[in-house]
Formats: sequence, C-alpha cells, structure tokens
Amino acid sequence: MEDGIRASIRTICEVLGFNRSNLYYAEKPHKKRSKTDETWLVDEIRKLIEQYPEYGTRRITAVLSRRHSKSFNR
Repeated sequence: MEDGIRASIRTICEVLGFNRSNLYYAEKPHKKRSKTDETWLVDEIRKLIEQYPEYGTRRITAVLSRRHSKSFNR
C-alpha cells in the first residue's frame, strides 16, 4: 500500500466486518434463454392437463416422453 501501512486481506476484512469469500466472488454470467425456446412445451403440458386433469406430474412427463421420444424432467 502506498501510505506504508501493511495489512493482510484477512485483517482488513475483519476490521471492516466483511466476509473474505465475498471479496473473491465473481458472479457467473446468466444464460439468457428466449421465451420461445420452451413455449411449445408449456402449451403441450397445458393441453395434457386439460385432457387428463387427474394425471400428476409423473404421468404427464411419461405421456410427453412417449409422444416426443425425448426425456423430460419432472
């Protein structure tokens, strides 16, 4: 430091009441998804819910998987 005071980062953070982990934290850039990516899936799920209101998430997922030959998360 320019004024001649030497202190560790640990000491400085303790004095300021700051967590060292926050000092080194670098936020990851957010992945931007367009809303049109999954709108077809939302529409399909809504149709299935209207068609089969008694089905739960597992059955809806199974029907989607069979119809589209893909695996979907619950």
